[in-house]
Amino acid sequence: MYLFKRFICAAACAVAALTTTPTHGQVTGGGTTYAFLNLTPAPRVAALGGIALATTANDVNFAFYNPALLDSNSVHAIAINYVNYLADIKLASAVYAGKISKIGYYTVGFQFFDYGKFTRTDAGANELGDFYPQDYVLQMGYAMPLKKVKNLSVATNIKFIGSQYDTYSSVGVASDLLLSYQNKATRLAAVLAVKNLGSQLKPYVTGNYEPLPFDVQLNISKRLEHLPFRAGVVLHHLHQWNIRYDDPADRYYKERQLLQAGETPVEQSYFFDKALRHVILNGELSLGKSLNVQFGYNHLRRQELSLPNFRGRNGISFGVGIDTKRFGFSYANSAYSLVGASHHIAINLKLDSF
Repeated sequence: MYLFKRFICAAACAVAALTTTPTHGQVTGGGTTYAFLNLTPAPRVAALGGIALATTANDVNFAFYNPALLDSNSVHAIAINYVNYLADIKLASAVYAGKISKIGYYTVGFQFFDYGKFTRTDAGANELGDFYPQDYVLQMGYAMPLKKVKNLSVATNIKFIGSQYDTYSSVGVASDLLLSYQNKATRLAAVLAVKNLGSQLKPYVTGNYEPLPFDVQLNISKRLEHLPFRAGVVLHHLHQWNIRYDDPADRYYKERQLLQAGETPVEQSYFFDKALRHVILNGELSLGKSLNVQFGYNHLRRQELSLPNFRGRNGISFGVGIDTKRFGFSYANSAYSLVGASHHIAINLKLDSF
């Protein structure tokens, strides 16, 4: 526990340093480019609320997020994923993980985003044909345990990004930096992650360089001692306190209703809502050696995508996985709005078993 306390202290100092550094971009409102980097290809992670960096599981798909989660049971394996997102958006991805002797783990992954067919028009609404916008990410990762510090490891992911929207194209590079703590004796895991550090190398419009969806995340999970259940909490966007979407139309109508009723509008701080928007709660239950069930709650997603009079299942996700000696299968369902939910499917193949 002493080492874990040191980890948390170091994490707090790192977050404080990043918080006092000027950052650009917003969570909502189109403040960043390459927003597809926030989409979740892996079903298990999608079921856990969209972010899961400190979950110890036999799943090579975690290489997309934190290569330090890999172990001898999840290397020399490949995962193939398919996501049926919203509005004809499709995501296909694959990832492979291997091990270099006692040095560490390496990963190679690829993601392809397809947004369907669009009709090209001019200013007079004349149709000029069709185009198919697409995005690509080639990712390479590496994780290495710190030999002099027990239970600690460092990892990084390097992402080479390509984007093509009709006549507009962009190329960029980004990286993730992760510090992981895993204690098998206490079943405790914690990860501090700095996500999407990078830049556009070629912007969509010459000279107009846009920021990437930067994020600082802290994930802590604990498997219970007498129950095959792992509970986790994720804190995201730690570098930016207020990520609440201030809807000017909503504020206008509320103030007008109060004025019509003869009351004076009172400015609210929304402190607890602002705090909870940084939180994701999740859990995973193991039903025997082969079957596992996950669930997650993303408060930011629920608040931003719900209607005033109907919230539905927005922000709530669930999934199920089957693991065998040779392969694994995972499915997840994540609700976003009344439009529908995303469906995630993955097949994991353990190459050493064939």
